[in-house]
Amino acid sequence: MKGHTAVSLHKKSVAVTLASIVALGLSACGPVVDNAASNSSESGAASSELTALPEVKPVAELAARVPQELRDSGFTVVTNPHSPPMTYVAEDGKTLVGFDLDMARAIGKVLDVKLETTEAGLDTIIPGLAANRYTMALATIGVTPERQKSIDFVSYYKGGQGFLATKKTDFEISKLEDLCGRRVAVSVGSVQQTALADSAGICKAAGLEDYTVQPYPNNNQSVLAISSERADVMYASISIVGYSAKQNPDVRVAGVYKRTTVAAALPKNSALTPVVHAAVQHLMDDGTYTKILKKWGLEDNAIPTAEINPASN
Repeated sequence: MKGHTAVSLHKKSVAVTLASIVALGLSACGPVVDNAASNSSESGAASSELTALPEVKPVAELAARVPQELRDSGFTVVTNPHSPPMTYVAEDGKTLVGFDLDMARAIGKVLDVKLETTEAGLDTIIPGLAANRYTMALATIGVTPERQKSIDFVSYYKGGQGFLATKKTDFEISKLEDLCGRRVAVSVGSVQQTALADSAGICKAAGLEDYTVQPYPNNNQSVLAISSERADVMYASISIVGYSAKQNPDVRVAGVYKRTTVAAALPKNSALTPVVHAAVQHLMDDGTYTKILKKWGLEDNAIPTAEINPASN
């Protein structure tokens, strides 16, 4: 896809093999205060091209709207570190980088608050928000009616879904029925896992063999399942599918499915939701959002306006 071709960074500091991406991704753990910024000057640290953020100045009137309790404690932002180019561990094995991390850092700078980033699987992020363990999540979370019952959303990205397969295959996937008879790798807690569960029975209705859903802890493990032929196809965010295909010459994008609104997630009825909404819109209006998208080669996924609890796709 065009949206994944612009990052010259990949040729330098992100040109890692699939195996090293997985190894690095599995090595990261624990909270870090503004992780990307704090590690960038260390010996052997991640490339400054990856950690650099466009200049973002605090906006006093927005910062003043942050509840005092959160201003004192700072924001705990949770993400999924196995979703390149949205969030992943850089070549130093410890620094989180990616589009979602840059957006979180930019929101923090607009609101003039300290950020602490932490990591969790998709299956635990939403329950963690509902239990107020996290201030906010930027983890390529798609908006769904079910999720809107327990958390708030602020949209910032137009995602989509796609399919990854090895180049030894030649099948194309354009609808879920095309998965019938195949072993399908998904990430635990993902929209894709839910979609396949909700669509159980479509193969039988079409007179075809059922697909077999194979949940893995994260996207990197799903890609490995494809590469090792333990699964036939991976079903994931199109951003992740496109990135994985560029990083590994043995796999290919086997199809694109739905477009999906991706949003920052906050606890339901959080006082911070309208403040984060205003901060995201400010970043869109002043051009910072576009610069961050271009950095990661994701311009095709831009949205013009941030919304609170947008309609799901």
